[in-house]
Amino acid sequence: MKNTTFLGNMNRKLIKILACVIGMCGYQAKAQTPLLFNQGSNIFVDNGGILMVQGTVQVGNDGGSPSVPASFTNIGGTVFVEGDWINNSTGTCFTSNNLGKVHFFGGAAVTPTPSTKNPAGFQKIGGTFHTNFNNLILEGAGTAGDAYKEVVNNGIPTLTQLNVSIDNELQLKDREFRLNDNRCIILSTDPSAISRSSIPLNDNSFDGANNSLDGYISTDAYGRLERRTNLLVEYIFPLGHSSKSGTIPSNAAKYRPIGLIPKNTGSTYSVRMANFDATVDIERWDRTVKQDTICEINPDFFHLIDYVGSDLTDIRMYYLSTDSIIEKMANFKNNTIANQWTSLGVGDEAISGAFTTKQVSDYLIDTQYPAFALSNSRPQAAFTATTIGPDGNIKTVTPTDNEIFKTPYTIDVDPTNFPSNIGAEYCFDFGDGTPQVCSSDPDFIQKHSYDERGIYTIVMTVSNGNICADIDSLQLKVNDIFRVFVPTGMSEGNQFFSFMGYINVDLLLFDRWGLLVRQLQVPNPSGEYIQSPWDLTDENGKPVQEDAYAFRMECTRPDGTIDVRVGTITVLR
Repeated sequence: MKNTTFLGNMNRKLIKILACVIGMCGYQAKAQTPLLFNQGSNIFVDNGGILMVQGTVQVGNDGGSPSVPASFTNIGGTVFVEGDWINNSTGTCFTSNNLGKVHFFGGAAVTPTPSTKNPAGFQKIGGTFHTNFNNLILEGAGTAGDAYKEVVNNGIPTLTQLNVSIDNELQLKDREFRLNDNRCIILSTDPSAISRSSIPLNDNSFDGANNSLDGYISTDAYGRLERRTNLLVEYIFPLGHSSKSGTIPSNAAKYRPIGLIPKNTGSTYSVRMANFDATVDIERWDRTVKQDTICEINPDFFHLIDYVGSDLTDIRMYYLSTDSIIEKMANFKNNTIANQWTSLGVGDEAISGAFTTKQVSDYLIDTQYPAFALSNSRPQAAFTATTIGPDGNIKTVTPTDNEIFKTPYTIDVDPTNFPSNIGAEYCFDFGDGTPQVCSSDPDFIQKHSYDERGIYTIVMTVSNGNICADIDSLQLKVNDIFRVFVPTGMSEGNQFFSFMGYINVDLLLFDRWGLLVRQLQVPNPSGEYIQSPWDLTDENGKPVQEDAYAFRMECTRPDGTIDVRVGTITVLR
């Protein structure tokens, strides 16, 4: 009969394992640290029991002989562990649905060597079999961010590798929980089953110098944090990555959680945050393979979301305003054209602590295409151009109605599709040799005037932070401002000739027999637009008859050139 040790209500003293207790522990001389192992024995911690181990706990054998079905049961006590946790047992470790706690409180480095240089507080969870913790608490000596707990295994990493599951609660405190290529399953469906020391899961856990302020979970290529759900609320996956973790060169340490809101109960999600370019991932989510409407995929981090099912999910991605690319969420997927990064739109935006969030609602996650990242849109240049015509009215300039006039008349250009990302700007080149005008203000309207007649092309270039660019153009015909406006008919209340640009106009009116009826002289020294009335009388002040009359205008320009205009006008009574 195997030995069984009970620690519980009958003896509530603190049991401190220093070296060896007959029947349940041994001494590992190689590591030069105390070792608790139960090869062939069962360990039982009852309600209120306390077991402290100043060294490594090994359930089962040392891996050098066939596994034995030793077990470790913790009904409701607390097991404090300062060293590593190794489970080589085919037995139960731990029985599900109990309230027991395992408290990793690693202090000094455990047997540091020149090759490992384990920092203070470094502890490993490993073995040939995974451990099902009832509750797991991580803390210890060492600066947060330098002290971490790590899940390791001796096999070949695969997506199905499983080393840790947790029934109820995972308290990260201020530790990095490094999963490497392994999977951690949170069996509890309580949204608050994962907690930290002080900062909420939806607030940034790194300061501006990339120092960790609070706990988070990191993964490598095959590593995943898995959560079970049964409520239609947000489940946060507190994922980050330190610059010291990972096999692929990483960017600066960061914490970028992701929130998932299931639209049906019973959904299970597995998520990873990768702190590097998606193109170099083991599955190679090439950032250059993207929709034409996408300018760039964020090169600094991305998430993988594994989900099997047909239920919809709200996806909430957390980011900082200082992140380089943050406009829209994108998913690498088959969008009926190709397998490529596909924009999911701007989505809903909100503030959460130091973070801003982008949310895509009612989305069907395809387990074949789990990669999600932030993206920026390719800019599309467009502008409108307006001018004030000689009649004083505003005219929209179009390719088919593109005449404008020289100084002092101006053309106004207004960008209509300005990119929203940081660093975006537009530039206007008016085609007349003047310096181009650039702005990053989407509400800015640029005015421009031309001094010489001719054909000019306005070119607008809009750039997305010097990454992507687009152009739009409009050709103009710039003419002199010398204009004469003569109505086809005149009657009482409508008796005006209009002029623009000329400094003087001599107007002669003749009847059908060629006799002079009336002569008008219109001085206009400024050359501005003016209206000259005719009261429909002859030289003697008598009203003229209803008839057609010929006119001749001699219009003098500022340089003395005279333009002659002739035509007919009908007087109606």
